[in-house]
Amino acid sequence: MDLPAIEAMTYFTAIFWLGGFAVGLIIKLILPQSH
Repeated sequence: MDLPAIEAMTYFTAIFWLGGFAVGLIIKLILPQSH
C-alpha cells in the first residue's frame, strides 16, 4: 500500500492549486489598481 505517498501528493497538489488560485486573485485585484 502506498497510502502515505498518495496522501502526500494529494496534500501537495491541493496546496499548489489553492496557492495558484490565491495568487491569481491577488494579481487580478492588485494589477488594475497599480495601473
